[in-house]
Amino acid sequence: TQKKPCACCHKFFADSTALEAHWKLVQHSAHDAVCNACGRHFPSYDTLRQHLVGNLPKASCAEAYKRAGCERCYEIFQDDEATASHACIFRETEDADDDVDDWPCVALDCEFVGVGEAGEKHACARVCVVGSSGEILLHTWVNPGEEVTDYREELTGATPEKLADAPSLERVRAIVVQILLGKAVQTRREHVGVKHLLIGHSVEHDLEVLDIKWKKGMRRDTAQFPLYLRHTHLPFKLRALAEQFLGEKIQEEGEAHDPCVDARISMRLYQAAKRRDH
Repeated sequence: TQKKPCACCHKFFADSTALEAHWKLVQHSAHDAVCNACGRHFPSYDTLRQHLVGNLPKASCAEAYKRAGCERCYEIFQDDEATASHACIFRETEDADDDVDDWPCVALDCEFVGVGEAGEKHACARVCVVGSSGEILLHTWVNPGEEVTDYREELTGATPEKLADAPSLERVRAIVVQILLGKAVQTRREHVGVKHLLIGHSVEHDLEVLDIKWKKGMRRDTAQFPLYLRHTHLPFKLRALAEQFLGEKIQEEGEAHDPCVDARISMRLYQAAKRRDH
């Protein structure tokens, strides 16, 4: 019996039943990363990268990519004109704001200190919320309201003095909720009263330390977005995505993390994914 090929990933299956089961499991779509040279679909940019420049790349595709490929989005071009006119989705643009018809969104990032015995539990020490164009809507230190046993100063920049004089967790939580609900003073006039999409990287941890419930359907997590996963299906760290796709170095060794930088990077990654043609 002739084997059945998958038109998207080019794998072969014993029969139509096996091919149908494959489609149900993998769910190929226009959201996949696609090799422009051979047309094969991949679940993530990392698997496409392996196909083009990994340890065992497909020779013809690797040659096409080497000759005329974008190092960030992995597009492959047929001629010099196409290469010159390419507008990479990961470019930084001056008009990165929400389109008129898009749902309003904000990005959130928090820094954590340690509380409890040996500082093993997390508590919120710093919060930043940015808008769709990277403007800061909220940036503040936070007094967690309980004894801090590990300030993690090298990572957070937190000190006893900074947290002692900071607004309470309850106060900061209320402001973040108002921003998400579209009821804050920072909310744009056209978005007043509209619940916002929440962007972040492993944003469930930020919500946890803030003790905020926000529906999964209203979140966009760059740590879970399929195109940004490793070929092993595990998430990349934000600093790896920032360097690979945006050409930005963040969270460098010896420097405290800046939640505003991290929130802006998450927003840019979200907007890049949104700009893809489907």
